[in-house]
Amino acid sequence: MRVVYSTRAIQDLQRIYAHIAHYTTPGHAYEVLADLRQQTAALVDHPSMGRPGQRRGTRFLVMRVGLQTYRCTYRVQRDRVLILTVRDTRQAGS
Repeated sequence: MRVVYSTRAIQDLQRIYAHIAHYTTPGHAYEVLADLRQQTAALVDHPSMGRPGQRRGTRFLVMRVGLQTYRCTYRVQRDRVLILTVRDTRQAGS
């Protein structure tokens, strides 16, 4: 099994990086993204560790990085975990 990021999830990560880099440093933003990717990588061994999502067939994982939390929505498919979105929980509609 492997983790694959949808185009939307990649865009979410880019926005998260840009926001953090703007208010702190690019290095700190990189560390946050690395931590998020490490936490999503755990889904390879434990794909059902997230809670059932609002849409059928989806699950979500709440990840903490420092004092901030992020919500990762994903779907388990045969041989992969497809990351659909990664949102800062402070965003509307997370």
